Amino acid sequence: MQRKRLLNITTLVTDLFLNVTSSKEKALVGRNISDLILLKPVGFRKRLLAMKTGKIIQDELIFIIDDTPKRYSMVVRKGNAKFIFVLIELERVYALMENVALYRKYAFTDNLTGALTRHGYWNELFELLHYAEKAGHNIGIIFADIDNLKKMNSDYGYKGGDAQIAEVSKTLRQALRKQDLLVRLGGDEFLALMPMRANDPLQLEKIANRMLVATRRNKELKTTISIGLQFITTEAITKILNSKDVKKSWDSYLDIVDEKIRIAKKSGKNEFISSLA
Repeated sequence: MQRKRLLNITTLVTDLFLNVTSSKEKALVGRNISDLILLKPVGFRKRLLAMKTGKIIQDELIFIIDDTPKRYSMVVRKGNAKFIFVLIELERVYALMENVALYRKYAFTDNLTGALTRHGYWNELFELLHYAEKAGHNIGIIFADIDNLKKMNSDYGYKGGDAQIAEVSKTLRQALRKQDLLVRLGGDEFLALMPMRANDPLQLEKIANRMLVATRRNKELKTTISIGLQFITTEAITKILNSKDVKKSWDSYLDIVDEKIRIAKKSGKNEFISSLA
């Protein structure tokens, strides 16, 4: 009874495996797949026959194709009345993972500055909000806008303007910690998001002032920045996460800080505006 059942299993494996392999691999697989199952250690065969519904067994196998060893992962899952076998060439999986990593890098990271793009920003923001709420932290927002970028592009060309944008990003990043997020929202706009343990909004002003001083002293920069600040408490973060539209609720705070930048621009630029008290 067990022998017959095991042979039925190997037939199913053979059929599935032939469908997912190349023509070069088929000759080897068709000749050896049944032996592979039958010659597996007794412990493996016993595990197969004793599997409970929904349980999964995963083994790693090695085939030699054209004198080249290739690794496969075999996943066995038992349903209500049948076994399901999936065999995957691991090198293909690793290649796919590398492609996904590259996609995330180019989709979520700005190539010029290394800061997060808008896509990366939204992907990270929700994690940051949930982390801050769970840890009981606040979030500091620093919204920085490069002054006179249009004039720089006119004076130095777009290549020179891009060099200035990259240098501003580098300067802002040096004022932040590793866990802080830096986002390039637009051509000349940067957003810094910082989880802050202490309920001390004045710490945010110190960081903003540090950024201003660093840009003024940077001899590579021919521009300055204007900054708007906003301090979001843990209680406010909870309200954002519990709102019907989290994005809209969050954006309402960005609208406030954006208005502060407008004030900074009108009052002479190269400063920060804060109403944290």
